[in-house]
Amino acid sequence: MRNKSVTYHLNSAEGSRWLSQPAVRPKFIAHFEGASSAISSLLHCVVEYVPVSFNPNDLASVEEVETTNNLGGKTIQFAKWFKQPERRLPTQRTAFLLVGFLTREAANLAIANSLVFEGRVCLVRKLLTEPRRCLRCQKWDPGHLASACKAPTDVCARCAGPHRTSACTASDLETRCSNCPAQDDNALLCHGAGDCICPIFQEKVETMRRRAPGAHYRFFPTNDPASW
Repeated sequence: MRNKSVTYHLNSAEGSRWLSQPAVRPKFIAHFEGASSAISSLLHCVVEYVPVSFNPNDLASVEEVETTNNLGGKTIQFAKWFKQPERRLPTQRTAFLLVGFLTREAANLAIANSLVFEGRVCLVRKLLTEPRRCLRCQKWDPGHLASACKAPTDVCARCAGPHRTSACTASDLETRCSNCPAQDDNALLCHGAGDCICPIFQEKVETMRRRAPGAHYRFFPTNDPASW
């Protein structure tokens, strides 16, 4: 790989689980020179409406989630809020959480049964790749980030005006998408460039998922036919 790392693809799920064991992985790494380390490829999921009182950086809190939901120890290897806590509204009580599972079985169990966080049942779904949008010109799949955008002016993601989205004062009834044709006065059709109801966004999402094996499955496919 470009960063000089090596990716190992094992020929079975059993082999992957065996190599992921804490007692096995160090012995495997010992055969490599230098300060080598190994990181498992995680299965990422979105957990909806998790209480903001949950601390994903606290190991004890994560282990409590594993125990409460019968996931098995060390099956949650990664947890992070989608939005930085400092950007929340003062009255916000829940938020979306990104979770990385060590095994497909643990991820599928969470998707099937949901997860309980501090007494609250939270729905879980696979994290699917979405088309990238430039946050300056608001174009989809632009091939650049906002820092490299060459558009002459900023375009607002809420009202399509020539200003930064953070400076927008438009009401919810004044939202407009800079990527869609002229929108009718019907308030139900009005949306911003970053809204998931945008038909152009939905079309691009569907195109990406047609190209991605397994994207239309609810679960991560395993040897269990129920996951297909």
